[in-house]
Amino acid sequence: MARKVTAVEEPKPSVVALPVPKTFTVDYDDEAGIVSFELADGTPVVMKKPRTRQLLLIDSWRNSVEPEYLTNAFTSLKLASLCITKFGDKDKATFDDLADLDFENCERVVKALECFRDVFEHLQQHAASAGAVSPGNDT
Repeated sequence: MARKVTAVEEPKPSVVALPVPKTFTVDYDDEAGIVSFELADGTPVVMKKPRTRQLLLIDSWRNSVEPEYLTNAFTSLKLASLCITKFGDKDKATFDDLADLDFENCERVVKALECFRDVFEHLQQHAASAGAVSPGNDT
């Protein structure tokens, strides 16, 4: 004799996951002028403090690059590419390597570069005292 069994599933309460704030750790050695951090996938990155050479190269790059690259965001990525001394298993990162990163990793690179804020503040003070006008090209 066959029995007919009906199973009733109780509705499960819906759970809405709240977004977890994305954070990452930056190790900053002020004396050595080195920042270390990881990209979202765990790729290690080491960046050195920008020196005169990197700043002159940025100036030269800005004078020769196509106009659509003349934004603070692209300039920051270019400067970071000049300052990176370790990018995964490579000794450097190219501008294209950084420009091809997803948005979260680009933010990490730029945030790490901000550890060297003293360099940029010094340059702004020097430019202001020399009467230079700093462009606000943030598009």
